[in-house]
Amino acid sequence: MTKQQSILLDILLTDFAKPEYRGNGAMVNIEKVVKGNEKLKILSESELNKLLYIIRKEQIKIGIQLLSGTSIFVVFDSHIKDFLNIGGFKKLRIKKRNELYFKWIGFIITVLTFIILIYATFFQEYSQKEVTEQISKPHTEKIESQIKPTEKVNLTNVPDSLKLIPNKNLTGDFNGDNKTDFASIVKNKTTKKQVF
Repeated sequence: MTKQQSILLDILLTDFAKPEYRGNGAMVNIEKVVKGNEKLKILSESELNKLLYIIRKEQIKIGIQLLSGTSIFVVFDSHIKDFLNIGGFKKLRIKKRNELYFKWIGFIITVLTFIILIYATFFQEYSQKEVTEQISKPHTEKIESQIKPTEKVNLTNVPDSLKLIPNKNLTGDFNGDNKTDFASIVKNKTTKKQVF
């Protein structure tokens, strides 16, 4: 039911309840009602039938008998007046619209909550993997950058009893004094043992 239809339905019910359109036994001819109102005159027959269908359908839903019949209607005047006094079809349309909004809002909140939970779970797992990779990666890079084999070594400080083993030399700051240190595996010439 649209806003325009709810307005026309309230006009139609108001005109059904007018005494000048009533005949014997609260019977009302639909043609008299339509001819007596300028807003209802411009409606086509299919639009008018649609309005009558909405009245029949809604009176079943709300449990209030407003009218019955096809072209000549039995009008329940007190029911129509009570229904119009509580807001009529305009209020009924607003109530249905609000219920629909609440249903959609509930659905959207449920879907968004589900998406956030999935995203948070995935992001947490991904960030934990990334953190562990970053923690271990810089550490190995530091070690790799500090320990490099050397080719040329100043042998003036090496005693004659020791022999340097080639390609087993390391340079780096081993004692934390911000100076490059030298380490190598050496072989004792007398005992033939390798020492670091």
